[in-house]
Amino acid sequence: MGALAGCDPSKYQGKKPTWMEGFKFLQDLGLRGIKGDGLTALQFANNLVFLGICEPPSPASVANWIAANGKLGAFHGLDEMGFSIRTSDPLVVRAAFFCVIVHMDKFLSPKAKEALGYSPIFVEHVLCKVKRWISRFKSKIHAQTFISLVQKLVEEAATATESHKLLPIPVHMTREAIEEAIQLAKVCTNHLHPN
Repeated sequence: MGALAGCDPSKYQGKKPTWMEGFKFLQDLGLRGIKGDGLTALQFANNLVFLGICEPPSPASVANWIAANGKLGAFHGLDEMGFSIRTSDPLVVRAAFFCVIVHMDKFLSPKAKEALGYSPIFVEHVLCKVKRWISRFKSKIHAQTFISLVQKLVEEAATATESHKLLPIPVHMTREAIEEAIQLAKVCTNHLHPN
């Protein structure tokens, strides 16, 4: 923990390690049975952030982690949402993640963000659950009724002029918003900070 050793992280005024340094710390421990860049390491680094020991990750850092872990949930969540990311090209995955995070950031209310603990970590966690939710809904006897109801709500929201009144955020993005998110992903690619 370096200079943080023995300190209360919430009162510490110095420079804290980055989220990626949390990953490196776990890798350097060389613990048997723990893959240094997989889901266990992600949760470990996230917990270091929640405890105030490490700085939160940037959206680009989380997007890079998703791109590097194409067999895990967040990657599959982006795929289930319709993004063509099967090539695992980091820039494509980053652009898809930025589309989601920029959209959520724009339309979630400050109150909703506070209640959800909104952050790049939160968005990754939501994406991680998309495929599971879909498979669970498909496996239930009444799932078709539920899916039909959701589809109807989504269709109504897509045609409503104020869809955010039906759902917490709009269900579609404009082409301009998608292009802005992709440009932001490209800028972050060129100026990545290792956090």
